Amino acid sequence: MGIRKFKITVGLLHLFLFSPIFSKTSFIKFDPLELKVRVFSERFYRSTVMLWPSSDNKFSKNSTLKRHGEVLKKGHVQWNVFGGFGSGISGMSNALVAIIDTGVNNHFSYQDRLLSGVDMVSDEISGNDGDGRDMNAEDPGDYLPYDKVCDDGSTGPSSSSWHGSHVAGIVSMYDETNNYFGVSTASRILPIRVLGSCGGTLKDLLDGLLWAIGTEVEGLESNTNIPQVINMSLGAIGSCPSALQEVLNEVYQKDISVVASSGNSGLNTEEIPVYPSGCDGVISVSATNNEGELTSYSNHGGNNNVYAPGGESFYGILSTIDSGAQRPEGNTYGEMSGTSMAAPHVTAIMANLIHDFPGVSVRVLQNHLISFYQYSEAVVQYQVIKSHINGIDEEERGVKELELGSGDSGSEYSAGNSLGISTSVAGCGSISREGHFKLILSFMMNLMIYMVIRKMVKEREVAHSEPFRFCAPILGD
Repeated sequence: MGIRKFKITVGLLHLFLFSPIFSKTSFIKFDPLELKVRVFSERFYRSTVMLWPSSDNKFSKNSTLKRHGEVLKKGHVQWNVFGGFGSGISGMSNALVAIIDTGVNNHFSYQDRLLSGVDMVSDEISGNDGDGRDMNAEDPGDYLPYDKVCDDGSTGPSSSSWHGSHVAGIVSMYDETNNYFGVSTASRILPIRVLGSCGGTLKDLLDGLLWAIGTEVEGLESNTNIPQVINMSLGAIGSCPSALQEVLNEVYQKDISVVASSGNSGLNTEEIPVYPSGCDGVISVSATNNEGELTSYSNHGGNNNVYAPGGESFYGILSTIDSGAQRPEGNTYGEMSGTSMAAPHVTAIMANLIHDFPGVSVRVLQNHLISFYQYSEAVVQYQVIKSHINGIDEEERGVKELELGSGDSGSEYSAGNSLGISTSVAGCGSISREGHFKLILSFMMNLMIYMVIRKMVKEREVAHSEPFRFCAPILGD
């Protein structure tokens, strides 16, 4: 039996006999031809990787992501936008900022700048609203009812955090009566809900990113309000999944800045990676306290890491929340701490810079911010970075390119070509979720071709008494 025939036989046996049948674990893969995120069973993933080990890096486990903010019940002191360790504010920018989070509720301090968004939470239990994905990005509350259990067996939080609304307020709230201000008080907010009572899945995050840039997502209206900055105050421990990096590369093609919280595990991320803040081209934000020092809980490290107010102990970050303990009841304010709160400070500063330098690419502005604060523990401050960019020669200011690293190389892969599956970009071919039958059919067709060619070779060898060679003659022979 030929090696290839043996390999195919073993793969088919593995697929039908030995792979887990009832596993809840799923794997995802980005299809760059159709700009869709495909979902595969663990059974299919294991069998495919067994046949083509090189395809492993094109699949990503549909892992769970969590928010990076914790609720504090403290006094209302807004130290994070004023003073020597605050970020500074501006009321000029009308840039559009996407908040990928738990959803954003209508709060009077930003309600005239809150756009219609989308709910991408696909899990019914985690969604907590009973209707799956839809065009309603309001936060129904991320508490988990006592009679519900998450897929991982956890019971979830007993009260709601209103995390997404809090992040939105840090960016854009404006309450002149109480003197409460966001960092970019005129910016518009595009809410994209991907986190629920049990956190969120990588698949929902990727679909949220694709929806944000105007890509069609099945069953939902397409977005026409393309953001200039995207904030993700969420994450997980691990290297950046290939599917996430590929989707982010699509985002970058739209000239969009991406900002993410670094996480609250106190890690040096150069030693233990995290995502999405550790993905190529993302601004990773660590949290500082009211004295401008790195907080005890904050992750830190990496080439694109910067610092912003995140709060600690009695000095949290004041922003907008709902007054309900579980379900929405009304507008109020509250404090939280975490790198979740640090990230929107930088997101809002990016929005302000977009207004101040309209002739400069958004991604170029991001590069200026990173290069200025790179390897520095200084808090990112709006007026400081604005003055720095003003001081750069106009030609250099406008044309300096952003180095995104290997994630933007646009490399093509060829794994899977031997099966006759389209692989112009993706490592294992553009196989849909329903592609199991097509894959098996492809196996059988290639097996038949192999047998026919083998028979022809034998006949040729008998007729000519010499081995058959699959190569062209060398010129001059």
